[in-house]
Amino acid sequence: MNRIFGLDLMRTFAISFVLIGHGQFLMGALSENVTYFFNTLVFGVEIFFVLSGFLIGGILLRDFDDNFDFNVIAHFWKRRWFRTLPNYLLFLLINVVAFSILKSDFQWNWQYLFFLQNLAWMPDGFFSVSWSLAVEEWFYLLLPFAIFIFKPFGLKYAVLFSSVLFVAVITYLRLDGAINHDYQWNEELRLVVLYRLDALMYGVLAAWLYHYKRAHFLQSSKYAFVFGGLLILISLYWRNSNLVVTNSYIAAMFFPLSSLGFMCLLPMLQQWKVKKVNIIVRSITAISMWSYSLYLIHVPVHEVVKILATKMPIIYQEPYNYLMFIIWIGVSIFLSYLIYTFFEKPAMNMRDWDRETFKRWCISWFNKKGYEGRKL
Repeated sequence: MNRIFGLDLMRTFAISFVLIGHGQFLMGALSENVTYFFNTLVFGVEIFFVLSGFLIGGILLRDFDDNFDFNVIAHFWKRRWFRTLPNYLLFLLINVVAFSILKSDFQWNWQYLFFLQNLAWMPDGFFSVSWSLAVEEWFYLLLPFAIFIFKPFGLKYAVLFSSVLFVAVITYLRLDGAINHDYQWNEELRLVVLYRLDALMYGVLAAWLYHYKRAHFLQSSKYAFVFGGLLILISLYWRNSNLVVTNSYIAAMFFPLSSLGFMCLLPMLQQWKVKKVNIIVRSITAISMWSYSLYLIHVPVHEVVKILATKMPIIYQEPYNYLMFIIWIGVSIFLSYLIYTFFEKPAMNMRDWDRETFKRWCISWFNKKGYEGRKL
């Protein structure tokens, strides 16, 4: 198995946190201890951000060089957009159709086509999970530009300066928003692109360390893991003690602290590979691969369950609520497998096509449809 199991495990934990957190509506009244558990699930998307920054940072450092030009950047964008846009546009269409049917006053917001729905303002609630995808897409767009600006310093320092600059500027803006404008951590700060781009930069910094200081990066993995765990525990304390609501400084610093914590887990997880493949390893790897589709599909299935619950209130009662939770997760995973296999992966396979490859695919498609005599 060539995949790094530690990173697959991290991604699987992230999507599991998201699903369990969104399944809280089936749990009814919760005890204090269970509420503490659900409060930790906010870290699901935070893990995704850091891990995405680490993987994309690694790609940039691998594919760019000191003399990279706009063609190299365009190739990077092409590959990322073939990876992310097909699924996004598919579920954007699904959400438009669903909202049009279910809400008579629904009005289409064109900003979702260009990831502007939460650029510097709160999203409106339509296509709820898209807020984090907008953060990712602006990260893909802006980071190569920043690296290009610092290109005269060489790729090594261009990536480092860009990442540090993003972290510094976004942290300052978030502090200003929390302290001077009383922005709340879970609304104006967490869901707005302008205040979240730094989360991915911690992953880029980890990729930089892995690329240029690999020996130190790997040798310090145990100490970094312990330190990262400590930062995450502090973040959990801030979340569960409600300090993120009552203290503006903590509201602003909650995100960089947790991002730095997850960044520190990467040196150890990066080295974790498995020699023996069993059903648990296969399951974790599969969920990791399907995680993007699962992130998008679980909300529509979630809404179907809510509609069913209005007609059958027994769904909210024990033990039926737990059974419905399991069904909801199972259906979401199965649908994510179908979407990944028959839509997401074929779209990804097209990202390296050139004109001749596309032409051959068109000829093959026309031949299958019985148009052998047609010319392209």
